[in-house]
Amino acid sequence: MQGGPVCAIGVDLNAPGAARCCMPEPARDGFSCARREEYTDDERQAWEAYRMRRMEAQAQIMVLIPGSSRDRKKRDHWGKTGAFGCPACDWGIVKWSRASTNGHLRAACSTPGCFGVIE
Repeated sequence: MQGGPVCAIGVDLNAPGAARCCMPEPARDGFSCARREEYTDDERQAWEAYRMRRMEAQAQIMVLIPGSSRDRKKRDHWGKTGAFGCPACDWGIVKWSRASTNGHLRAACSTPGCFGVIE
């Protein structure tokens, strides 16, 4: 199959079980790729810091969206939309809407890569 799945360094993963060698122990069951590289401690710390910043930004924004509290079953905000300045990036506009049928939320900041959620 041309153009099938490949790993991050281009190894063909078309064969059944081919991705096993890409996994960390114990998932790879003795099969390992000589090209596999683990993340450094610095890379892991940078990822954790990024992940924490993203979670804090999401929490900051979600509390400002009506109906995002523990009272989700209340229908007061179903079918509503709104917008407000983004507290996470201080530049973009967060636009949100709740479905009128089930209250599910769609929201996103206009700044690329800042915030977005569909629940």
